[in-house]
Amino acid sequence: MKATLTDINKTLAARPEPIKDVHTEHCCVRHGCKYGKNDECTVMTHKASQSYICERCENDGIRDMHDLKRVIIGVTQTCPYCQHTLP
Repeated sequence: MKATLTDINKTLAARPEPIKDVHTEHCCVRHGCKYGKNDECTVMTHKASQSYICERCENDGIRDMHDLKRVIIGVTQTCPYCQHTLP
């Protein structure tokens, strides 16, 4: 289940107070539920946003939630000097 920018914005707009639970602190919208419960995970069902990037995202070169959001919606950026695609 791939999140779109619209899905992410709807999730954020629908919740006046951010939800914090075990899933928001440990799961990743890109890599799935850490506990193997994608159908119950508040992050994977877009009921809440994850709080941090996961270790696998860090290993992929994603530095922060802003980078993760760009990757999810498919926005890429190219280094103006070496033409390397940035995460």
